[in-house]
Formats: sequence, structure tokens, C-alpha cells
Amino acid sequence: MLNRLHLLLLLLSLAGLSLSARPPQDEITFFVQIEHDNRPLYAGDSCVVSIVLYSTAPFRDVRCTSASLKVRGGHARLLPQGQRTQQRVVKDNRFYMAMVWQQWVVGSEDVGKLQFSPLQFEGEFSKVEMPDDPFDRFFYGPQETGRVKRKCKMNAYTLPVLERPKRSTREILQSGGQIA
Repeated sequence: MLNRLHLLLLLLSLAGLSLSARPPQDEITFFVQIEHDNRPLYAGDSCVVSIVLYSTAPFRDVRCTSASLKVRGGHARLLPQGQRTQQRVVKDNRFYMAMVWQQWVVGSEDVGKLQFSPLQFEGEFSKVEMPDDPFDRFFYGPQETGRVKRKCKMNAYTLPVLERPKRSTREILQSGGQIA
């Protein structure tokens, strides 16, 4: 009976050691994407376009090192933005910290395409690690062990502007329109 108890304690202690062993921290990934509504943009219409920054570590400081976003082939208006906040998101089955840098209302009166200029960003990130001691992990949580700087670039982006589809007579009448 005593040998079984010793064996059980030994197995539990080995299981605890394997749970506390951590793989080395991944390299910090930093990238930017331009995102818009998933619906098509029609001539005469507008949509909201967001510039979103992603990182595998929490953001400390971010700067845009290039000039402001320029849009060719249409009009653009910068939306006012309060304090930038970051949130944790899942993208391509990985956890990232995401922050919306800017949002623009863009549109065009003509069929064609909107072209967005490239942007460059410089970011500073907190490098965090979990303490080895389980009590420290529980009471103090992750500890900042340093800061890392990274750069990224948003490539030029093109958004197609399509011709508005024609409506049938039934759709016009159902929306309250009149046929002359």
C-alpha cells in the first residue's frame, strides 16, 4: 500500500513538472491589414474602411512613419476616433492583439477602383513571460521582461467599384417607387 502511495505521488509530481514546462516564447509578429465591409462597393455608394494593426504581443506604442493615407479614384473622409484600444482576437487560428488605427468613409461616383497608398508603421511591444512558480503565476500573473521594436508595411490596396445592379419592376414598386 505504501509503495503505491509513493508511486502515485511520484507520478503527480512529474505531471506537475511537465505542466509547468513552457515552450520558448515565439518571435513577436507585427502586421497591418486594411479591412472593409464584405459587401461590394457600388458607384455612388460608400463604405467604411479600417486600418487594423495586429501583433502577437501587447502594444506599448505605435507610430505611422509614412504620410497620411491617400485614396485615388474616389473620395475619402477620416472618421473621428477616441482613444485607441487593443483587444484580443483570433485570426487564422492564432491569438493576436488587434488595434484599429484609423477608419475612413470612402466612395466613388464612377465605376472603376479605389487605390489606397501604402503605409509604414513602427511599434513597440511588451515582452511578457509567465513566472515558473505556480503561486506567482496565480497571484502576480504575467511579468513584463522587456520591450521589443518592430516595423511593418501595409501594401497598396485596391477596392473595386462596381456598377449598381438594375432593379426589376416588382422591386421598384415594393420600395414605393413609381414607374412613369
